Amino acid sequence: MTVGLGIGYLFFCRGPRRPVVNDQRQHAGYEGFVARSVAAIFFVVALSALVSFVVISWRKPHGDFDAVTTWNLRARFLARGSSHWRDAFTESPSLPHLDYPLLLPATVARCWKYIGSEPVLAPIAVAFLFTFSSVSLLCSSLAFLRNKQIGYLGGIVLLGVYSFVLLGASQYADLETGFFMMSAIAILALYDASPAHENIGFLILAGAAAGFCAWTKNEGLLFLSLLVSVGFLSSVVHKGWRLSAREAAAFVVGLLPVLAVVAYFKLGVTPANYYLRVGNYSAAGPMKYFLETGTTGQKMTDVSRYWLIAKSMASEIVHLGGRTIGVTPFLLLYLLSAKVKRKNVASVQTGIVVLMLMLVGYFFVYLTTPLNLAFHLRTSLSRLVLQLWPSAVFVFFMVTSTPETQST
Repeated sequence: MTVGLGIGYLFFCRGPRRPVVNDQRQHAGYEGFVARSVAAIFFVVALSALVSFVVISWRKPHGDFDAVTTWNLRARFLARGSSHWRDAFTESPSLPHLDYPLLLPATVARCWKYIGSEPVLAPIAVAFLFTFSSVSLLCSSLAFLRNKQIGYLGGIVLLGVYSFVLLGASQYADLETGFFMMSAIAILALYDASPAHENIGFLILAGAAAGFCAWTKNEGLLFLSLLVSVGFLSSVVHKGWRLSAREAAAFVVGLLPVLAVVAYFKLGVTPANYYLRVGNYSAAGPMKYFLETGTTGQKMTDVSRYWLIAKSMASEIVHLGGRTIGVTPFLLLYLLSAKVKRKNVASVQTGIVVLMLMLVGYFFVYLTTPLNLAFHLRTSLSRLVLQLWPSAVFVFFMVTSTPETQST
């Protein structure tokens, strides 16, 4: 499926060839045919993804392993616990990842409280909403900032990765994290593209999206810190201190309420992450069975760890959670033919830098992990890459130009 999508993608993305005879009507007709074909392919791929999501959810209504043992289990603590909800964050041999943020389980728990029971349809519906909202946000943002055809192409590429839909139907929090990452980057791009940067509400929404990302998974804290630092530095370079401070203040207005909740949860409710307390973590918690000996210094000087991480990350980027080659090589081929736009909004450049630094951050987390490295890579790397996938597709189509628009 991915290979077929890639071939079709390359064919349509290259755009129509210039007609030998200057027949504008024929040229316009061919462009219309290409546009309709791309739209048709998108709706076929979207329908296929929808059917796949329904089938996977039918077979595994409670989600995959982490959904059962972490996300939905914590949602049940919140929905049933009443005044004892804090028991979900008590050291126990059967409760992993006590410091994971609560946006997803709290959302599911609130749905159950509204309904008055705990149907499996609630977490499925939440997973469905975030999975296909990612597609909708990507397509609509690209359609507004570029054109409708590019929006459809972005949706085709995003959904052309089967593991994206599979992860969404697994009811994990990774696609939710990816949704908020892309939301923050896309909203900042919309702000930069607005006339005279007048719509300050975009910055407030971007701050809220970045905060929700941090409230979804711990990786969101890394994303938030990188987005704030890289974005502010880029803004100062391009716009000066005065306007940058004004924009930063608007961003913080949206961020601060969510960040306050994250800070209260991290400091006042949950134990510290096992990265911060390796010496004590072996005494309790199911992850104690996967701890690996060795100090941080020893791990950072072990060349074999660098090679294993680099090889695993390169393979995952190429395969994107599958066993065959994914769509990434086709995107690289298209980049060679379409080239890079000479002009782009600053926030897209910021997004590219942030995504690259996220990979660097993931690399060093794996390098110093207290868990067995091979186990940690095998069980988490594919999900981390898919967190970045929607944002990567967005910035890719924002920076590439079709052969007809390379001069812009």
